[in-house]
Amino acid sequence: MDIIILKGMLTGLLLSLPFGPIGIYCMEKTLVEGEKEGYFSALGMVTVDVLYGLIAYMSLSRVEDLVVKYEPLLKVALGVALIVLGYKKFKSKVKIKKIENEGEGIVKNFFTCFLVTLANPATLFSFVAIFATLGVVDEASSYIPQRLGIGIFLGGSIMWFIITYILYHWRKVIGIQTLAKITKSCGLILLSFGVLTILSLMI
Repeated sequence: MDIIILKGMLTGLLLSLPFGPIGIYCMEKTLVEGEKEGYFSALGMVTVDVLYGLIAYMSLSRVEDLVVKYEPLLKVALGVALIVLGYKKFKSKVKIKKIENEGEGIVKNFFTCFLVTLANPATLFSFVAIFATLGVVDEASSYIPQRLGIGIFLGGSIMWFIITYILYHWRKVIGIQTLAKITKSCGLILLSFGVLTILSLMI
């Protein structure tokens, strides 16, 4: 396989590890609402990764200035979005949904994660660090941005296909009370991330 696409896939896999607030949100979606709901939510996040990856590659020297300039406004937007998502999750009553291919719900989930992830441009720094480590900036071949974008999307989408598949099948062996606790815990985590994001502006 093309080395640039492979490097892009590795980048996408690394950035899709489910440790951040949006990853937690996507995992909870999978457990409570189903595999497709969680997966398409995650694809919204992966799509932003592709966008920020291309921006990072094509304007490496300007990324830091761009992030610093708009960081306060974007941090507020991200913090508010996480607080709202977290509060809704914490207050919601958990119902195990019958798994259906509902196009409208899938599209809504995709764009919810897309917009929230878009408000976190700090991801650009991660791309710069990974690209530098993998030697992407030193590559001299053609169509690098396009191939990187394909790789990042493939890496992220494969990672989340595996994550949502495993969670969905685990979902079958846990009860409604456990799912309710998971949902409330996820809500508190998201809310906490939102509060900390806004408080970080005061430090």
